[in-house]
Amino acid sequence: MKNAAEKRANKSISLKWSLICIIVGCWILPISIISVVTGYYITHNINDQIAGTITTSANNSVKIAVNRMDSAISSSRYASYNPTIKDAYSSFQQTKDVNALYDRVTAFLSQQYKYDDKFLITTLYFCDEPDNIYYTFNEAYNATYFGVREYRDHVHEMVKIQSGTLGTNVGFLNVDGRIYMVRNILGSDYKPYAVLTMQLNTASMFASIKNVAWETDTTIWLNSTPVVLSGTQF
Repeated sequence: MKNAAEKRANKSISLKWSLICIIVGCWILPISIISVVTGYYITHNINDQIAGTITTSANNSVKIAVNRMDSAISSSRYASYNPTIKDAYSSFQQTKDVNALYDRVTAFLSQQYKYDDKFLITTLYFCDEPDNIYYTFNEAYNATYFGVREYRDHVHEMVKIQSGTLGTNVGFLNVDGRIYMVRNILGSDYKPYAVLTMQLNTASMFASIKNVAWETDTTIWLNSTPVVLSGTQF
């Protein structure tokens, strides 16, 4: 009797473990595998979507910045195409009226660039009198005469040197993190008679790039001139 009872007990235990193995093998294990595989693919797809979103955002931001830069270059070109500066200087060469020249040039700079959010300060000088600097500054973006003094003391000599190499091209200078765009104004003989310099409002012009998600160190290049928007230059 005892052996029969033990056999029945062992049989019951064996059946129990068999059922457990069946449950583990046919239900828990497949579900676990499916969960792991599904989790991997979900995580992988999410990472791909995040990377794609960041790439798209970066590409769109660069396009916006390029358009803003093209617009700034076009604005600087207007000083060459518009006859105001040329006419004012031609009149000065005949009358030698310094005050009239100052009034006409300053009025033009103010009308064209003082309220343009792409520029902080704009300066102009005539090649025959390079130390007479005409200027305007964008008070709406907290630019002041101090920026003009910074230009006069630390940038003007570099502009005079660079302008001699530019011809019809646009040049850039990075002076203590301030970015300047330099353009010659040409006469009918295609020789420069004046030089226009603009300090770029990088916070406004390149805001789209600075807003890219998770950016840390950001540097863009204008020709060979680095513009550090955040972090350190690379």
